[in-house]
Amino acid sequence: MLELGVVQTLNGDQARRLDSLATENAKLQDKLKETELERSLWEREAKKASPFLTSLRKALAKSEAALKLMQEKQDRKIKSAFKFSADHVHTVKRLDEEVVMLTKALADRDHAYAELHAVSTKHFEQLQESNSLLLTDGYQPLRQAKAVIDS
Repeated sequence: MLELGVVQTLNGDQARRLDSLATENAKLQDKLKETELERSLWEREAKKASPFLTSLRKALAKSEAALKLMQEKQDRKIKSAFKFSADHVHTVKRLDEEVVMLTKALADRDHAYAELHAVSTKHFEQLQESNSLLLTDGYQPLRQAKAVIDS
């Protein structure tokens, strides 16, 4: 009988454990249903959002492509401006050298004119002096020429 009591006790323990496992199983089944419901809601929302995300990705890709094109265009403009600037720097240097050369040529010309003016002035004075001497000394052809000019 003792054995029967032990078996009944063990059987009672097993029954309680089975009941608690059944309760836990029921709770887990409820949680599983709740989770599956939530998952299906999320899947529905994901399906709704999928076209939106796809269009966003497309818009982002287009925007990135447009940005890249604009950057390339700006890079080309900047390179062109730098080349244009370098060409102008070269032109300005060449023109500066030409201005220096022309300024030197003008200075040389002015100096030559000054010397020529001095020589011509001296020559004119000598001619005037010679003419005056010839007229006063009585050189007949010169006096006649002077008389013709004066009349």
